[in-house]
Amino acid sequence: MAPCLDLDPVVEASQRFVALVRAVAAQPFIGKAATVAFDARTDGLDGEGMCILKVQTERELAYGGFLAHDTKEVPASTPDFTPCALHTTVPSGAKWILYGFSYRGGGRAWVRGGTVK
Repeated sequence: MAPCLDLDPVVEASQRFVALVRAVAAQPFIGKAATVAFDARTDGLDGEGMCILKVQTERELAYGGFLAHDTKEVPASTPDFTPCALHTTVPSGAKWILYGFSYRGGGRAWVRGGTVK
């Protein structure tokens, strides 16, 4: 099995935990369609999890003011890794493409792989 990131925090139900898997410089993708692909697996989350892609000016994850984004919901428990393919066009002014996984409450999530094309 490929190496993966094992996420196991517990956060308040009113908050979302976001694991930022990777930040990639946006410059080569400006004005182009970008696809981020990685795999996610979940076990016993309090609700659905979410694969996330955000295009921003800052390297640190922003919860608002991002330039473009895409998401894919993942069930609270999956029997195996689920492919996440996220797409967006990278606008001018973008500096970073960030992607990862987000969820509320308890449970575990694993993220592996990752490509930006």
